[in-house]
Amino acid sequence: MKIKFSSQQLGVAILLFGIVLRLIVFGQHRSLFIDEASLARNIIEKDFLAFFQVLDYDQYAPPFFLCISKTFTLLLGAHEWALRIWPLLAGILSLWLLLQISRQLQLTSLASLIPVTWMVLSALFVRYHTEVKQYSSDAMIALLLIYMLLRSGLHQEDSKIDTLPSSFYLAGGVIGSLACWFSMSSVFVLFGIGIFVALKFWKAGAHRQLLLWFLVLGSWLISFGMYYLLILRFDLDKDALLDYHSQFSFPTNWFEVAGWQQAGGVLKSILRSTFGFTFLAYLLGGLGLFIGLIRLYQHSRYLLLLLGLPILSSWVASAFGLYSLIPRLTLFFIPFLYLIFAFAFQGLEEKSFTVQGRTWRARYLLWVPVLLLLPLQKGQEYLWAPLQIEELRPTLEQLGRVIEPTTLIYINNEAVPAFSFYQDLHEFSPYLKEVEPHLAAWDEYPAAWLAQLPTDTEEVWLLYSHLISAYSKEKMRADLRGIPDAWQAGEQLQEEGVVAIQYLRKND
Repeated sequence: MKIKFSSQQLGVAILLFGIVLRLIVFGQHRSLFIDEASLARNIIEKDFLAFFQVLDYDQYAPPFFLCISKTFTLLLGAHEWALRIWPLLAGILSLWLLLQISRQLQLTSLASLIPVTWMVLSALFVRYHTEVKQYSSDAMIALLLIYMLLRSGLHQEDSKIDTLPSSFYLAGGVIGSLACWFSMSSVFVLFGIGIFVALKFWKAGAHRQLLLWFLVLGSWLISFGMYYLLILRFDLDKDALLDYHSQFSFPTNWFEVAGWQQAGGVLKSILRSTFGFTFLAYLLGGLGLFIGLIRLYQHSRYLLLLLGLPILSSWVASAFGLYSLIPRLTLFFIPFLYLIFAFAFQGLEEKSFTVQGRTWRARYLLWVPVLLLLPLQKGQEYLWAPLQIEELRPTLEQLGRVIEPTTLIYINNEAVPAFSFYQDLHEFSPYLKEVEPHLAAWDEYPAAWLAQLPTDTEEVWLLYSHLISAYSKEKMRADLRGIPDAWQAGEQLQEEGVVAIQYLRKND
């Protein structure tokens, strides 16, 4: 007896697996890493009104995201669980929304499952669905805006524009005006929606509806203008951040080889984030996107605008230094790339072809590129290999068991944000009692600090974190090579991305 599952049942199963995977990673309770800790310090130290101003510690996050996160810490406590619960909920909702959008677009059985399956297994999405940053809710807001538009039926060829209720314009104005306060990247999605709806009304000759829609667009512009004047203009004027993100922007010097090289690097980064880290992923993923774009252009140009304009407008903004295409900031449009890729498969599983007199169903061949690409997403590996980045909390717990009171500890500059959070703000702080930490500046080295210590100081510890790249590790080794000969290394505690080293003064 054969057991058959409908695409709807498979979709629910995939969705449930994605939720369980995220709950497992959430339950792994990894330590906050440098950027999470810096944002968490803002969330805990500031009041709600301060979230509508520029943040400290070179951080940026939308005000409403911060307000929601602050509320959870007030209700549940200042710890990782409370700080990460909103990104987790936004991630779970994103999975559901993407599945619903696939159905609203009437993607056929296999094609409708591709986008949500990709998001479920994406290591990038699994990480940011369980991290104290706004990128999970960025993707959720983007999908929510698209989903709400699709619910209106305007994407359909036979949509009844004249019968749209007044609530469509009222809800559009309110939700669109609030969106940028939840997610800065929502402005790109709203741009796509705004052009899409305006063109539909204009083509249909619906002048009254077009006028009402211009009023909606006006409310969005007023809201975004306020947001820009209060917060965004200051965040866009930080030279250090602009220099760092310039490598993740599309170039404007298209008549130079360097410009094409940078554009290729950015596109490669986007393909890597979307499909995986191998040449096969670039090849099959890029080919699928190309075919999907052609099919959308042939059969639904309005839908191509709806999905493509948010992506294209963010790329243009990046060329003018107004947005970065670093992988975490592309998270909001990656689901749109999944959907475009899925359209390459639209309707093909119902087709067949004949080879040497034998008929083959296309659906069997269509599984090949999907099955080749899905394992490259890597998110499923967190089921047996916990996601870890910088495990400072267990390092501090170990240090607390081995050091003596009043021990001097040098905190490397990249360990300062997480150390300050766990030592001063965490629900169970301080992790180290009666110690004397020295919080190093960005241009400070442990050798200079050791040289200033009293001669009767016999023991110190050096704490390094954010050791997630070859550059960071080599920088630490260079620091240690400069330690004066009067000191010798002793015990060492090591966790993922974190090292604590004991130094003892030599006896002459």
